[in-house]
Amino acid sequence: IDNGLRIDDSIGVLSDGQTVYASTDRLTVASNRYPEWDWRTGQLIGDDDDHTTSLHSFDITDPTKTNYVASGSVPGSLLSQYSLSEHDGMLRVATTEGSAWERDQQSQSMVTVLDEQGSDLVAIGMVDGLGKGEQIFSVRFMADIAYVVTFRQIDPLYTVDLSDPTNPRVLGELKIPGFSTYLHPVGDGMLLGVGQDATDEGRTTGSQVSLFDVSDLANPARVDQLGFGENSYSSVDWDPKAFLYWGERKLAVIPVSSWDFDEETGEEGNASTAVLVQVNDDGSLTELGRIGHPVTTDCETYEFEPEPIEEDLPTTTIADDETVDAEAGFVDDEPVDAIVEPTPESRPSVEEYCWTYQPEILRSIIIGDSIYTVSDAGVNVTSLDGLDTVSWVPFAQR
Repeated sequence: IDNGLRIDDSIGVLSDGQTVYASTDRLTVASNRYPEWDWRTGQLIGDDDDHTTSLHSFDITDPTKTNYVASGSVPGSLLSQYSLSEHDGMLRVATTEGSAWERDQQSQSMVTVLDEQGSDLVAIGMVDGLGKGEQIFSVRFMADIAYVVTFRQIDPLYTVDLSDPTNPRVLGELKIPGFSTYLHPVGDGMLLGVGQDATDEGRTTGSQVSLFDVSDLANPARVDQLGFGENSYSSVDWDPKAFLYWGERKLAVIPVSSWDFDEETGEEGNASTAVLVQVNDDGSLTELGRIGHPVTTDCETYEFEPEPIEEDLPTTTIADDETVDAEAGFVDDEPVDAIVEPTPESRPSVEEYCWTYQPEILRSIIIGDSIYTVSDAGVNVTSLDGLDTVSWVPFAQR
């Protein structure tokens, strides 16, 4: 960065790349591989089990050089970069059989450990059978432990022991309704999960945050839960960088949005705020408050071809015994200079549509005693003590 973002070194592999993970020693590029498809017959060539993930590792220990190390593959599909972890020279990968977005009654998930042997990433250990008939929804690796959440109707949280790379094993399992899409360690054997609550049948009901006690890996337990309202959702579900945890105060900041429909007025409305959640020492969660940005009005202009208005058109009256031959230019066989036809008025070719909404919080950061929240509309500065607005800086409108 001090050199003006100059490229010091580069190296390439003949492959595409979809997911990138980096530790301090290794950078791994992963790509989902799919079964071949015959477009003429509309059939798969081979088996649906041919979903695999290709992996390419690079040595980044020297900040001035990038060296290619090894390549390999594992069965199944990858969820995100959190499904990868390098620890003690081993690469650990969590995948789900088949496609990452299809739910298959026969599917299962697994954690595979790979070792660099020459130019190959070789699988030396695997534990499978996780969440049969389900998919991975979140993963978190922490040293020798992996936390894996799968979901279809209920949410099993698995604790996986990776201390012996050749013999990874499941230590514990917790089954609860709903699921977590993001897991974050909060110290003292506690794990925070952001995701969706759900019924016993698997129907999601709204965004939630859960606190798990994983100090006993054989018996993980959910010790508290906060729901954020029916039909709510959080962008943390697909964008982990929208989540903030401030360790000094044990404070989590979670963006939450919801839409509702007023049956009396027939109007839609939304609320988008950053929810501040305190992780208490007694293993409970407390909502401290919410930060919202000013309601914004946006307008869009639509252009379209003019449409004639059929009613009340200006007309020319012709007697019953007159005939009109427009092509020949005659009225009752008498020549005329022109046949004047009605000229319809037109509707406006430009229309403006406006709507009002509360902008979604995209990022948050704590500096000193203030929390800065960012949306597409601007930046809001709020005091941590009292949650009073210090300043609002709107972005220039396009």
